[in-house]
Amino acid sequence: MYMVISAWQPHPGKEAAFRERGMQLASVLKRQPGVRQLDVFESGGKHMSVHAYDDEATYHRLIHDPVGAFAKAVAETGIEEYGNWLYSERGEPQAIPGG
Repeated sequence: MYMVISAWQPHPGKEAAFRERGMQLASVLKRQPGVRQLDVFESGGKHMSVHAYDDEATYHRLIHDPVGAFAKAVAETGIEEYGNWLYSERGEPQAIPGG
């Protein structure tokens, strides 16, 4: 499994529109083959998303395909007009002993 945590900052005064479009974008991504999890939450004015994919190759295939469903949804929602992507942290989860 490959995990990604992304942070977005809505533009001032556009929080509601950002939230609506962000949920539309998340819904498209969540339906893609190889996406195991997608959860969103707000923290300190930032919008965070936690996604899990079958593997790193699946993540790159879905997110970086310029004509894929995710790219199309980014364009259709106009999400970047309502907020800025701040950063993403990515990696393989570690096994927790006794868990």
